[in-house]
Amino acid sequence: MVTVVRAGAGDPSIPAGFPILFNADMAIIEPAFVWLMEHAELSGRAQASETVRTYGEHLHDWFDCSSNRGSNGARPTSV
Repeated sequence: MVTVVRAGAGDPSIPAGFPILFNADMAIIEPAFVWLMEHAELSGRAQASETVRTYGEHLHDWFDCSSNRGSNGARPTSV
């Protein structure tokens, strides 16, 4: 199970509303967090927040599907 929590205001280094993905143990999925942060910082456009939100939703679906199939989602498997 994967959960998305939106960051609140208060930490200037993390934009409010930023999607943070947590695994079933409520630990941050660090590769997803780092990738989303890098994308948010590089984009710097007004649309970037919506793009990051959408990417967060898709990453949530990826990790959730992977965890339901017995994989940790860190590495795609061949079909």
